[in-house]
Amino acid sequence: PGHYWQTCIRHKLSEAKITLSESMLRIGRLSFRRGLPVVTRGCLIRFESTTTKDPIVPASKSGKYFNAEETERQIGQMQRDTRLAMSQQDYSQALELCQQLRTLVEEAYGENNPILASTLNNLGLAHKGLGEFEQGAQMLAKATQQYEACGMREHASAATALHNLGVCYKEHAQTMTGLDRTMLLDQSVNCLREAIQRRELSKAKLKHKENPQQLDEDAIDRASASTRVVLASVLRAQNKIDQARNELSVATEILQQAFHDDPTSPARASALATALNNAGFFAKQDSDFTTAATYYSRALELRHGFLGPDHPQTIATIHNQAELADARGDSDEVGRIRADILKRLGFEADTDPDMFHHPSPIGTSGPSIPPQRPHGS
Repeated sequence: PGHYWQTCIRHKLSEAKITLSESMLRIGRLSFRRGLPVVTRGCLIRFESTTTKDPIVPASKSGKYFNAEETERQIGQMQRDTRLAMSQQDYSQALELCQQLRTLVEEAYGENNPILASTLNNLGLAHKGLGEFEQGAQMLAKATQQYEACGMREHASAATALHNLGVCYKEHAQTMTGLDRTMLLDQSVNCLREAIQRRELSKAKLKHKENPQQLDEDAIDRASASTRVVLASVLRAQNKIDQARNELSVATEILQQAFHDDPTSPARASALATALNNAGFFAKQDSDFTTAATYYSRALELRHGFLGPDHPQTIATIHNQAELADARGDSDEVGRIRADILKRLGFEADTDPDMFHHPSPIGTSGPSIPPQRPHGS
Protein backbone atom coordinates (compact mmCIF):
# COMPACT_ATOMS: atom_id res chain seq x y z
CA PRO A 1 0.00 0.00 0.00
CA GLY A 2 0.96 3.61 -0.35
CA HIS A 3 2.28 3.46 -3.91
CA TYR A 4 1.78 6.67 -5.90
CA TRP A 5 3.06 6.87 -9.41
CA GLN A 6 3.95 9.96 -11.40
CA THR A 7 4.71 9.46 -15.07
CA CYS A 8 6.84 11.72 -17.24
CA ILE A 9 7.06 10.78 -20.93
CA ARG A 10 9.89 12.15 -22.99
CA HIS A 11 9.98 11.59 -26.74
CA LYS A 12 13.31 11.65 -28.53
CA LEU A 13 13.19 10.63 -32.20
CA SER A 14 12.79 6.85 -32.31
CA GLU A 15 12.47 6.04 -28.62
CA ALA A 16 10.41 6.93 -25.58
CA LYS A 17 11.70 7.09 -22.07
CA ILE A 18 9.68 6.96 -18.89
CA THR A 19 10.58 7.65 -15.32
CA LEU A 20 8.36 6.11 -12.67
CA SER A 21 8.57 7.56 -9.18
CA GLU A 22 6.93 6.33 -6.01
CA SER A 23 6.45 8.53 -2.96
CA MET A 24 8.84 6.34 -0.93
CA LEU A 25 10.70 4.43 -3.62
CA ARG A 26 12.62 5.68 -6.66
CA ILE A 27 12.62 2.87 -9.15
CA GLY A 28 14.88 4.67 -11.63
CA ARG A 29 14.78 5.30 -15.37
CA LEU A 30 13.44 2.58 -17.64
CA SER A 31 13.98 2.67 -21.41
CA PHE A 32 11.40 1.19 -23.74
CA ARG A 33 11.21 0.43 -27.43
CA ARG A 34 8.15 -0.16 -29.58
CA GLY A 35 5.68 -2.88 -28.67
CA LEU A 36 6.82 -3.50 -25.10
CA PRO A 37 3.95 -3.71 -22.59
CA VAL A 38 4.91 -3.21 -18.96
CA VAL A 39 2.58 -4.05 -16.10
CA THR A 40 3.29 -1.97 -13.00
CA ARG A 41 0.91 -2.43 -10.03
CA GLY A 42 -1.89 -3.38 -12.40
CA CYS A 43 -1.35 -0.49 -14.82
CA LEU A 44 -0.63 -1.52 -18.42
CA ILE A 45 1.62 0.89 -20.30
CA ARG A 46 2.53 0.49 -23.97
CA PHE A 47 4.82 2.78 -25.89
CA GLU A 48 5.23 2.97 -29.65
CA SER A 49 7.90 4.68 -31.69
CA THR A 50 9.00 4.98 -35.25
CA THR A 51 11.77 2.46 -34.89
CA THR A 52 11.50 -0.90 -36.60
CA LYS A 53 13.83 -2.70 -34.19
CA ASP A 54 12.59 -5.49 -31.99
CA PRO A 55 11.39 -4.54 -28.50
CA ILE A 56 13.84 -4.87 -25.64
CA VAL A 57 13.35 -5.08 -21.92
CA PRO A 58 14.05 -2.08 -19.65
CA ALA A 59 17.48 -1.37 -18.26
CA SER A 60 18.03 -1.82 -14.51
CA LYS A 61 20.09 0.37 -12.21
CA SER A 62 23.07 -1.91 -12.80
CA GLY A 63 22.89 -1.34 -16.55
CA LYS A 64 21.68 -4.88 -17.21
CA TYR A 65 18.37 -5.61 -18.89
CA PHE A 66 15.49 -7.26 -17.10
CA ASN A 67 11.81 -7.99 -17.50
CA ALA A 68 9.97 -5.84 -14.96
CA GLU A 69 7.01 -8.16 -14.56
CA GLU A 70 9.16 -11.29 -14.22
CA THR A 71 11.51 -9.58 -11.75
CA GLU A 72 8.60 -8.51 -9.58
CA ARG A 73 7.24 -12.05 -9.65
CA GLN A 74 10.62 -13.50 -8.63
CA ILE A 75 10.95 -11.03 -5.76
CA GLY A 76 7.49 -11.87 -4.46
CA GLN A 77 8.16 -15.62 -4.60
CA MET A 78 11.51 -15.29 -2.83
CA GLN A 79 9.91 -13.18 -0.10
CA ARG A 80 7.27 -15.87 0.46
CA ASP A 81 9.94 -18.58 0.54
CA THR A 82 11.91 -16.54 3.07
CA ARG A 83 8.90 -16.14 5.36
CA LEU A 84 8.28 -19.88 5.17
CA ALA A 85 11.89 -20.72 6.02
CA MET A 86 11.78 -18.27 8.95
CA SER A 87 8.55 -19.77 10.27
CA GLN A 88 10.19 -23.21 10.16
CA GLN A 89 13.32 -21.81 11.86
CA ASP A 90 15.38 -22.91 8.86
CA TYR A 91 17.70 -19.93 9.12
CA SER A 92 20.37 -21.33 6.82
CA GLN A 93 17.84 -21.56 3.99
CA ALA A 94 16.46 -18.14 4.87
CA LEU A 95 19.96 -16.66 4.79
CA GLU A 96 20.66 -18.10 1.34
CA LEU A 97 17.34 -16.80 0.00
CA CYS A 98 17.92 -13.33 1.45
CA GLN A 99 21.38 -13.11 -0.08
CA GLN A 100 20.01 -14.04 -3.50
CA LEU A 101 17.13 -11.60 -3.10
CA ARG A 102 19.47 -8.79 -2.09
CA THR A 103 21.50 -9.26 -5.26
CA LEU A 104 18.36 -9.31 -7.41
CA VAL A 105 16.88 -6.18 -5.80
CA GLU A 106 20.13 -4.20 -5.99
CA GLU A 107 20.58 -5.07 -9.67
CA ALA A 108 16.99 -4.15 -10.49
CA TYR A 109 16.34 -1.11 -8.34
CA GLY A 110 19.64 0.05 -6.88
CA GLU A 111 19.88 1.33 -3.31
CA ASN A 112 17.60 3.39 -1.08
CA ASN A 113 14.32 1.58 -1.66
CA PRO A 114 11.97 -0.20 0.78
CA ILE A 115 12.31 -3.57 -0.94
CA LEU A 116 16.05 -3.59 -0.25
CA ALA A 117 15.40 -2.37 3.31
CA SER A 118 12.99 -5.24 3.97
CA THR A 119 15.50 -7.70 2.49
CA LEU A 120 18.25 -6.40 4.79
CA ASN A 121 15.87 -6.77 7.75
CA ASN A 122 15.23 -10.40 6.87
CA LEU A 123 18.92 -10.98 6.28
CA GLY A 124 19.61 -9.65 9.78
CA LEU A 125 16.98 -11.94 11.29
CA ALA A 126 18.52 -14.94 9.52
CA HIS A 127 21.99 -14.11 10.87
CA LYS A 128 20.52 -13.64 14.35
CA GLY A 129 18.72 -16.97 14.13
CA LEU A 130 22.06 -18.63 13.36
CA GLY A 131 23.67 -16.96 16.36
CA GLU A 132 25.70 -14.62 14.14
CA PHE A 133 24.76 -11.56 16.18
CA GLU A 134 27.34 -9.10 14.86
CA GLN A 135 26.37 -9.75 11.24
CA GLY A 136 22.71 -9.63 12.22
CA ALA A 137 23.07 -6.27 13.95
CA GLN A 138 24.96 -4.87 10.97
CA MET A 139 22.20 -5.86 8.53
CA LEU A 140 19.40 -4.62 10.80
CA ALA A 141 21.16 -1.28 11.27
CA LYS A 142 21.49 -0.98 7.48
CA ALA A 143 17.80 -1.81 7.09
CA THR A 144 16.90 1.03 9.45
CA GLN A 145 19.13 3.43 7.52
CA GLN A 146 17.57 2.33 4.23
CA TYR A 147 14.06 3.05 5.48
CA GLU A 148 15.18 6.48 6.68
CA ALA A 149 16.81 7.21 3.32
CA CYS A 150 13.45 6.46 1.68
CA GLY A 151 11.67 9.02 3.86
CA MET A 152 10.13 6.31 6.07
CA ARG A 153 11.65 7.25 9.42
CA GLU A 154 8.33 6.95 11.27
CA HIS A 155 6.90 4.13 9.18
CA ALA A 156 5.91 0.88 10.90
CA SER A 157 8.55 -1.08 9.00
CA ALA A 158 11.34 1.20 10.22
CA ALA A 159 10.13 0.81 13.81
CA THR A 160 10.03 -2.96 13.36
CA ALA A 161 13.61 -3.00 12.07
CA LEU A 162 14.66 -1.02 15.16
CA HIS A 163 12.77 -3.48 17.36
CA ASN A 164 14.55 -6.38 15.70
CA LEU A 165 17.90 -4.64 16.17
CA GLY A 166 17.13 -4.22 19.87
CA VAL A 167 16.28 -7.92 20.17
CA CYS A 168 19.53 -8.82 18.38
CA TYR A 169 21.57 -6.76 20.87
CA LYS A 170 19.64 -8.34 23.75
CA GLU A 171 20.29 -11.92 22.60
CA HIS A 172 23.93 -11.10 21.90
CA ALA A 173 24.27 -9.69 25.42
CA GLN A 174 23.05 -12.99 26.85
CA THR A 175 26.19 -14.63 25.44
CA MET A 176 28.58 -11.99 26.82
CA THR A 177 29.91 -10.88 30.19
CA GLY A 178 31.38 -7.76 31.77
CA LEU A 179 31.57 -4.48 29.87
CA ASP A 180 30.60 -6.06 26.53
CA ARG A 181 27.35 -7.30 28.03
CA THR A 182 26.63 -3.91 29.60
CA MET A 183 27.21 -2.07 26.32
CA LEU A 184 25.00 -4.45 24.35
CA LEU A 185 22.17 -4.10 26.86
CA ASP A 186 22.43 -0.31 26.64
CA GLN A 187 22.29 -0.49 22.85
CA SER A 188 19.25 -2.76 23.08
CA VAL A 189 17.41 -0.32 25.36
CA ASN A 190 18.20 2.59 23.04
CA CYS A 191 16.84 0.77 19.97
CA LEU A 192 13.71 -0.46 21.71
CA ARG A 193 12.88 2.96 23.17
CA GLU A 194 13.46 4.58 19.78
CA ALA A 195 11.11 2.05 18.15
CA ILE A 196 8.40 2.90 20.68
CA GLN A 197 8.94 6.63 20.22
CA ARG A 198 8.66 6.42 16.44
CA ARG A 199 5.45 4.45 16.71
CA GLU A 200 4.01 7.07 19.04
CA LEU A 201 4.93 9.80 16.54
CA SER A 202 3.28 7.78 13.80
CA LYS A 203 0.17 7.43 15.95
CA ALA A 204 0.07 11.19 16.58
CA LYS A 205 0.27 11.91 12.84
CA LEU A 206 -2.46 9.36 12.19
CA LYS A 207 -4.79 11.27 14.52
CA HIS A 208 -4.22 14.41 12.45
CA LYS A 209 -4.72 12.55 9.16
CA GLU A 210 -1.13 13.23 8.16
CA ASN A 211 -0.28 9.56 7.75
CA PRO A 212 -3.27 7.84 6.06
CA GLN A 213 -1.25 4.86 4.82
CA GLN A 214 -0.09 3.80 8.27
CA LEU A 215 -1.61 1.16 10.50
CA ASP A 216 -4.59 1.97 12.69
CA GLU A 217 -4.04 3.16 16.25
CA ASP A 218 -4.80 -0.23 17.84
CA ALA A 219 -2.25 -1.97 15.64
CA ILE A 220 0.37 0.62 16.59
CA ASP A 221 -0.44 0.13 20.27
CA ARG A 222 -0.06 -3.66 19.95
CA ALA A 223 3.27 -3.30 18.20
CA SER A 224 4.52 -0.90 20.87
CA ALA A 225 3.32 -3.27 23.60
CA SER A 226 5.28 -6.16 22.14
CA THR A 227 8.37 -3.94 22.07
CA ARG A 228 7.75 -3.01 25.71
CA VAL A 229 7.72 -6.72 26.61
CA VAL A 230 11.25 -7.10 25.24
CA LEU A 231 12.32 -3.79 26.80
CA ALA A 232 11.12 -5.00 30.20
CA SER A 233 13.32 -8.10 29.99
CA VAL A 234 16.35 -5.97 29.09
CA LEU A 235 15.69 -3.52 31.94
CA ARG A 236 15.35 -6.48 34.28
CA ALA A 237 18.75 -7.74 33.13
CA GLN A 238 20.12 -4.27 33.97
CA ASN A 239 18.60 -4.63 37.45
CA LYS A 240 16.21 -1.73 36.80
CA ILE A 241 13.38 -3.60 38.45
CA ASP A 242 10.81 -0.82 38.83
CA GLN A 243 11.19 0.31 35.23
CA ALA A 244 10.89 -3.28 34.04
CA ARG A 245 7.71 -3.85 36.04
CA ASN A 246 6.16 -0.68 34.67
CA GLU A 247 6.93 -1.51 31.03
CA LEU A 248 5.64 -5.06 31.37
CA SER A 249 2.49 -3.94 33.19
CA VAL A 250 1.63 -1.41 30.47
CA ALA A 251 2.32 -3.96 27.74
CA THR A 252 0.30 -6.73 29.37
CA GLU A 253 -2.72 -4.48 29.84
CA ILE A 254 -2.69 -3.46 26.17
CA LEU A 255 -2.21 -7.03 24.92
CA GLN A 256 -4.94 -8.38 27.19
CA GLN A 257 -7.40 -5.85 25.81
CA ALA A 258 -6.33 -6.63 22.25
CA PHE A 259 -6.91 -10.36 22.79
CA HIS A 260 -10.25 -9.64 24.47
CA ASP A 261 -11.29 -7.71 21.34
CA ASP A 262 -10.34 -10.61 19.06
CA PRO A 263 -9.90 -13.89 20.99
CA THR A 264 -9.51 -15.89 17.77
CA SER A 265 -6.34 -14.13 16.60
CA PRO A 266 -3.23 -16.36 16.86
CA ALA A 267 -0.92 -13.32 16.64
CA ARG A 268 -2.66 -11.57 19.53
CA ALA A 269 -2.70 -14.77 21.57
CA SER A 270 1.02 -15.34 20.99
CA ALA A 271 1.91 -11.76 21.93
CA LEU A 272 -0.13 -11.94 25.13
CA ALA A 273 1.32 -15.36 26.01
CA THR A 274 4.85 -13.94 25.70
CA ALA A 275 3.99 -11.10 28.10
CA LEU A 276 2.40 -13.52 30.60
CA ASN A 277 5.33 -15.93 30.35
CA ASN A 278 7.76 -13.12 31.13
CA ALA A 279 5.59 -11.86 33.97
CA GLY A 280 5.72 -15.36 35.45
CA PHE A 281 9.49 -15.45 35.13
CA PHE A 282 9.85 -12.10 36.86
CA ALA A 283 7.49 -13.18 39.66
CA LYS A 284 9.56 -16.32 40.19
CA GLN A 285 12.71 -14.23 40.44
CA ASP A 286 10.96 -12.17 43.11
CA SER A 287 10.02 -15.43 44.95
CA ASP A 288 6.32 -14.73 44.37
CA PHE A 289 5.66 -18.33 43.40
CA THR A 290 1.85 -18.19 43.53
CA THR A 291 1.69 -15.26 41.10
CA ALA A 292 4.29 -16.91 38.87
CA ALA A 293 2.23 -20.10 38.70
CA THR A 294 -0.86 -18.11 37.67
CA TYR A 295 0.97 -16.30 34.87
CA TYR A 296 2.58 -19.50 33.58
CA SER A 297 -0.76 -21.31 33.53
CA ARG A 298 -2.40 -18.57 31.50
CA ALA A 299 0.55 -18.42 29.09
CA LEU A 300 0.51 -22.19 28.66
CA GLU A 301 -3.22 -22.22 27.98
CA LEU A 302 -2.78 -19.72 25.15
CA ARG A 303 0.29 -21.35 23.65
CA HIS A 304 -1.10 -24.86 23.89
CA GLY A 305 -4.37 -23.78 22.28
CA PHE A 306 -2.96 -21.63 19.47
CA LEU A 307 0.50 -23.07 18.81
CA GLY A 308 0.04 -26.73 19.73
CA PRO A 309 1.33 -29.06 22.46
CA ASP A 310 4.83 -29.59 21.04
CA HIS A 311 5.60 -26.07 19.78
CA PRO A 312 8.94 -24.72 21.14
CA GLN A 313 7.20 -21.80 22.86
CA THR A 314 4.70 -24.14 24.50
CA ILE A 315 7.51 -26.35 25.76
CA ALA A 316 9.44 -23.29 26.97
CA THR A 317 6.53 -22.33 29.23
CA ILE A 318 6.20 -25.89 30.53
CA HIS A 319 9.91 -25.89 31.26
CA ASN A 320 9.49 -22.64 33.17
CA GLN A 321 6.85 -24.39 35.26
CA ALA A 322 9.40 -27.10 36.04
CA GLU A 323 11.89 -24.44 37.13
CA LEU A 324 9.21 -22.90 39.33
CA ALA A 325 8.53 -26.27 40.96
CA ASP A 326 12.27 -26.67 41.50
CA ALA A 327 12.41 -23.26 43.19
CA ARG A 328 9.60 -24.38 45.47
CA GLY A 329 11.50 -27.55 46.33
CA ASP A 330 8.86 -29.86 44.84
CA SER A 331 11.11 -32.51 43.30
CA ASP A 332 8.24 -34.85 42.43
CA GLU A 333 6.51 -32.16 40.38
CA VAL A 334 9.80 -31.32 38.68
CA GLY A 335 10.24 -34.93 37.59
CA ARG A 336 6.67 -35.19 36.35
CA ILE A 337 6.91 -32.01 34.26
CA ARG A 338 10.27 -32.88 32.76
CA ALA A 339 9.03 -36.33 31.84
CA ASP A 340 6.08 -34.69 30.11
CA ILE A 341 8.44 -32.42 28.18
CA LEU A 342 10.57 -35.36 27.03
CA LYS A 343 7.44 -37.16 25.88
CA ARG A 344 6.36 -34.13 23.87
CA LEU A 345 9.82 -33.98 22.30
CA GLY A 346 9.59 -37.64 21.30
CA PHE A 347 12.19 -39.11 23.70
CA GLU A 348 11.89 -42.59 25.15
CA ALA A 349 10.16 -42.98 28.50
CA ASP A 350 13.38 -44.07 30.29
CA THR A 351 15.38 -40.97 29.21
CA ASP A 352 16.97 -39.13 32.13
CA PRO A 353 14.77 -36.08 32.87
CA ASP A 354 17.80 -34.17 34.21
CA MET A 355 19.17 -33.90 30.65
CA PHE A 356 16.68 -31.12 30.12
CA HIS A 357 17.87 -29.01 33.03
CA HIS A 358 19.10 -25.58 31.98
CA PRO A 359 18.33 -21.94 32.90
CA SER A 360 14.78 -20.83 32.22
CA PRO A 361 14.36 -18.98 28.96
CA ILE A 362 12.61 -15.63 28.87
CA GLY A 363 10.26 -15.72 25.91
CA THR A 364 10.35 -12.95 23.34
CA SER A 365 8.53 -12.47 20.07
CA GLY A 366 9.53 -15.23 17.65
CA PRO A 367 10.23 -14.56 13.87
CA SER A 368 6.64 -15.41 13.02
CA ILE A 369 5.19 -12.90 15.59
CA PRO A 370 4.36 -9.50 14.09
CA PRO A 371 6.90 -7.25 15.83
CA GLN A 372 9.77 -9.45 14.72
CA ARG A 373 8.36 -10.94 11.57
CA PRO A 374 10.23 -11.00 8.26
CA HIS A 375 9.40 -8.06 6.02
CA GLY A 376 7.96 -8.41 2.57
CA SER A 377 6.01 -6.24 0.19
